[in-house]
Amino acid sequence: DVHLHSLRIRLKHIRYLLDAFKELLGEDAVEYMKEVKTLQDLIGAIHDPQVELDLIQRLASDSEFKDHQSSDLFK
Repeated sequence: DVHLHSLRIRLKHIRYLLDAFKELLGEDAVEYMKEVKTLQDLIGAIHDPQVELDLIQRLASDSEFKDHQSSDLFK
């Protein structure tokens, strides 16, 4: 989903900003960075398998891919 990917990227930018200003923000910044990273990982755990499934479905529908026997793929 485009929205999940966009959110994940925005969280990454937030984490980088927190890192850049962690000396000004103190220990809170480090804790926020950990929480943001956890959110990024959770979104990745949801989004990445969907991307992989989409790729598998595209490959399965690809006529060139279909023309190969499964035994040819693992020689």
